[in-house]
Amino acid sequence: MRVTQTALEAWRAAIDVAEDVYRVTKTFPVKETESLTVPLQRSAVSVLSSIVEGEGRSSKRELSQFLSQFRGFLFEVETQISLARRLGYVDAQQAESILRKTASVGQLSHAARRPSSQQRLPGRTGLRGVAVPAGS
Repeated sequence: MRVTQTALEAWRAAIDVAEDVYRVTKTFPVKETESLTVPLQRSAVSVLSSIVEGEGRSSKRELSQFLSQFRGFLFEVETQISLARRLGYVDAQQAESILRKTASVGQLSHAARRPSSQQRLPGRTGLRGVAVPAGS
């Protein structure tokens, strides 16, 4: 599998968002586990997974479909973080940091959909930018 430079950057940014989401949701009240904590964590992981799945598809059309799903999950994260902020579960600084990162991920995903921005990494690489041995 060859990964675009833009997708690699989006994946790196998305994993930062997911990590931040998991950190802030540790402090959410237990009563919010089913209604906000788990859905927020699931959305953050879905952003990350959609990037990987989209890059693993064979056609640009399939990639575009996964990037569209990805943006939907990204909007869920933004909405749920905004709600958590309003409810006082996330402080303003944490919320702004996560929202800045989601905006960055969104910009990268938009760039990944444009053929002119797709630069292939040299050789055969996985998402972490590590070379995959031939025959793997």
